[in-house]
Amino acid sequence: ALRVYPPLRAMLDSNSLADLSGRMAAWQSETGPTLAAIQEDLARLNEQLAALALLDGPQTASLSTPAQAHTSSLRWLVEVPGQRTPLSGHLGFFPQTPLVITRGSAVDIYTGVRDGSLAAYRVQGDQIEARWRLSLPANAYAPEALASWGDFLLVAPQPESFLDAPPSLLLVEQDKGRVAASIPSQAGKLGPVAVIGDMAYAVAADGSLAAVDLVRRQTAWSLPQAGAFSPFPPLVVGKRLVLPANGPSLTCVDVERRQVIWRFSAHRTQVDALPNFVSTPVCQASTLFASNSNGGLYA
Repeated sequence: ALRVYPPLRAMLDSNSLADLSGRMAAWQSETGPTLAAIQEDLARLNEQLAALALLDGPQTASLSTPAQAHTSSLRWLVEVPGQRTPLSGHLGFFPQTPLVITRGSAVDIYTGVRDGSLAAYRVQGDQIEARWRLSLPANAYAPEALASWGDFLLVAPQPESFLDAPPSLLLVEQDKGRVAASIPSQAGKLGPVAVIGDMAYAVAADGSLAAVDLVRRQTAWSLPQAGAFSPFPPLVVGKRLVLPANGPSLTCVDVERRQVIWRFSAHRTQVDALPNFVSTPVCQASTLFASNSNGGLYA
């Protein structure tokens, strides 16, 4: 919200309050909102974040019962333990959309936490129970998405630096939160996986598509230069995968034929930049919908 002020438009979601305060001190002589006005907005934003349990608060899982008059649509709120960042954003506390699995009348929720761990909760009616918490390998954090195969979660830990050794693909027991197996990557860092049958597919750091046999627990084959590495998983459409990328193209791969069957390149929307397709597209009937980093929505 603070980016409405021209001096703050270059700030990143990951910048801390100290970063903002330091820069504002140099902007006091500029036109526009005064330093005091911006600081008031910062204080108000902090209060809102604290109320939503995104900043300092109890570090144990707990169920809150909101006031009925003000939050009648909110069934429960749980505070997941872990170290918070000063501000939420692209490097916020939760790096991903939780994975939800229905088990009869209960719902299990699995989520990755930015401090390098996974957390599992079970929801039964209006009751929520913390099931387990698992620390990932050192110098690694949770991927943007988790996948499910049988009784296992498929987790591709993301190294903090491309210079770090790539962690193996982990098979984590959904019920106990224990690592049952790890499958080394032969192509370096792996992005989040998509599952078709007993095979898991992920784009590696070198742009190849890696196919992992989950029964034999080894890499079955690799398709070189299938796309560019993305922090988001491929989209499964039948026996085909549509690969998002940190690049200007979407790629469709037939996993049975092990080949690229089409590639769509984005139109240039700026003189000096091509838009990147970063997040996973969605499919409705025979149409793909995808967004890119320059604000384009494609169908």
